[in-house]
Amino acid sequence: MLLERAQGFALQAPRKHHVVPASYLARWGRKGVIRVTDLQTRKAYRSSPQKVARRTDYYRLESPDLDAADVPPLLVELILGSIEGPAVQAINGLQEPGYPWLFERDPSKAVDMALFIAIQLTRGERYRAHGRALANHIFTLQNAEMSDEQIRRLLRAERQDSAAVADARRFLDGLKTGEYHVEPQQAVLVGEALQMGVDLAPLLFDREWIIFRTMGRLVTTDEPVLMLGGRGIPRTESGGIGTAGVIAFPLGPHRLLAMFRWDADVDDLLAWPVLDVEETDALNVELINHASRWVFESPSGTVGMNAPRRPVPPPFLTEEINIAGNRTLIRNWRPSPWYRSACPPPLPVARWWDHRRWPLPRPPPTRPVPGRDDL
Repeated sequence: MLLERAQGFALQAPRKHHVVPASYLARWGRKGVIRVTDLQTRKAYRSSPQKVARRTDYYRLESPDLDAADVPPLLVELILGSIEGPAVQAINGLQEPGYPWLFERDPSKAVDMALFIAIQLTRGERYRAHGRALANHIFTLQNAEMSDEQIRRLLRAERQDSAAVADARRFLDGLKTGEYHVEPQQAVLVGEALQMGVDLAPLLFDREWIIFRTMGRLVTTDEPVLMLGGRGIPRTESGGIGTAGVIAFPLGPHRLLAMFRWDADVDDLLAWPVLDVEETDALNVELINHASRWVFESPSGTVGMNAPRRPVPPPFLTEEINIAGNRTLIRNWRPSPWYRSACPPPLPVARWWDHRRWPLPRPPPTRPVPGRDDL
């Protein structure tokens, strides 16, 4: 059904695609207006959610390797819309602080939310920057040290001019110095982001979810899923979706969904699921420093312009670890915005990180995740 709709949609397809759904940003609006801060230009302005956070052809699947009749260019844009619709209804039901009992009554809404949040994690610019950098890094590791004879054999096997060894050598040397780089086509990045979001959703589903009311006003950004490392992860590193102690997602100016790792003891947090102004401010600083470009808040807000902003960290950093014998393990890790700070700030919401909350690891959960047959 989606494929047929996408094929008909292509003729009148919009070119401007939302990096963050307008239906989500509307929760920060008053009379249809939100405040936007552009972190690149350091300018703030007011606009409607429908007109902000847009990039031209951002989800367009177009490539010489794809037949538009088989893979319509706007297929992903329609899939994203089909995910956003059920999530809007689920968020509407998540207004009371504490445990989201709505999900006990209707587990399918938890699946809708988990999928929606996972897609927000992969649809933006940070995920794409990581994909580009990782592809270049792997290609360089695999090929940059090739000898001229290996290059010659490869050219011969590919039925190319074996006399082009000097050009290939120059390119491979340029990869090592950073003069040249390789990256996947946009269609590959778009498709992989969607598939990864679907694959990551069960990891969110298995977490302990708590809705917090905030006494201060929360912002949101073009990267609204905030992963906080926690115990055992240096403050200079960002946690992964499986390892982060808490994954936070703003639901509105005064609601935050916090998803605790499965081994956390969170019972006492349910007695007071409220974040004070100081805790909210600390979360806003984390959200803003995790953003790629845009911060969104209520029309009268000024947090986006006034909060401290650090330089955007690289997609990942690499270190070599010597192991047994002469073997070397290459470790890639994602730096947090504080990776160059000699004295990084503590993690926000200190009571989330009480050591009593994180017991010794126990076997991971095995509860089944309801499936989604419409994707």
